[in-house]
Amino acid sequence: MLDVLANKFSRSAETLARTANFLAELGELVTSDRRLVVLEDNRDNRILECAVGGHAEVIVTGDRAMLRLRTFEGVRILTLQHFLDELVAADD
Repeated sequence: MLDVLANKFSRSAETLARTANFLAELGELVTSDRRLVVLEDNRDNRILECAVGGHAEVIVTGDRAMLRLRTFEGVRILTLQHFLDELVAADD
């Protein structure tokens, strides 16, 4: 993920280091005993496996193939904008 930030969003090495530390503290290691083949991109399938195995409520992504699913086994799949809109609406 950090390579995406560096390449796609031109983030500095310092920002990447802070992001890595933040995610390490925030994150939870999830392993899955299931191998899903839902989408063409195997990396996307691994994300679905982690979300289901970790009992996630939401996947926030810009990936169009994942977004077309809308939900998968109870996990909602949202764009960042939709996720932020829901957060703001929840605060109102």
